[in-house]
Amino acid sequence: MSNVRSVVLLIMCAIFARNIVCQKSSSNNQGKSTSYKIRLTKAVCINQPYEVAWNVTCRLKLVRDQPSKMLFSVTVDQIDQLYLTFAMYYKYQVTYQPLLMDTTFDVCRTLKKYNSRSKAGTTGLDLTAMFVIGILEKNQPALIKTGCPFRGVIQLDNFIIDETMAPKFLPGGDYRLDMHYYNEKNQTVMYSQVFGSVRAVGITDLSMG
Repeated sequence: MSNVRSVVLLIMCAIFARNIVCQKSSSNNQGKSTSYKIRLTKAVCINQPYEVAWNVTCRLKLVRDQPSKMLFSVTVDQIDQLYLTFAMYYKYQVTYQPLLMDTTFDVCRTLKKYNSRSKAGTTGLDLTAMFVIGILEKNQPALIKTGCPFRGVIQLDNFIIDETMAPKFLPGGDYRLDMHYYNEKNQTVMYSQVFGSVRAVGITDLSMG
C-alpha cells in the first residue's frame, strides 16, 4: 500500500511541476480557468517565542463570498540576512506528506536578483523561490521592491492565496504550507503554517485518495 501511495504522489508531483513551469513561462496568469477552488482554513505561528522577533501575529480573516485573508506581522530590530524554508504538504489519509515544494533560499539575494532582472526574465533563479516571490509581490509589492535589510514592523495584511496564484491543476484534498523565516544565525524570525483545502469545481474528483 505504501508503494502505491508513493507512486501516486510521484505522478502528482510530476504533473504539479509541469504546471508550475508552464505557469512561469506565461507572462500573464490572470483570468486563467482552473478545475478547483482554494479555501484557506487556518494560519498559525509555531515554535514561539522567537529570539529576534516579537509581537508576532499569524491569523486568518474570513471574508464572506471572498478568498480568506491573512495577517502576518512581526517586529524586529534589524534583519540583514533573511532565509526562507518553504514546504508544501498534502494530507494523505491522516498524515501530511511532502508534495514537491520543499526548498530553502536566500530571500535577500533572491529579491536583489528579482528586482534587477532584465527583459530576459528570471533565468537562473530558483523555481520555487520565484513562485513564492510572485505570491508575495501580488500581496505586498512595496515590500518586495524595498528588499533587505528589514527593520521595525514587517507586516503582510490582507494576504491572500487564490487560484490565480497557483498552477492550473492541483490535486483535491487538504494542504499545509510551512514558511520558516530565519537569519544568518539560524534564529527564527517567523515560522508560520497555513492550512487549506482544494476542492474540485463540478463533479470531478481531484483527490489522491
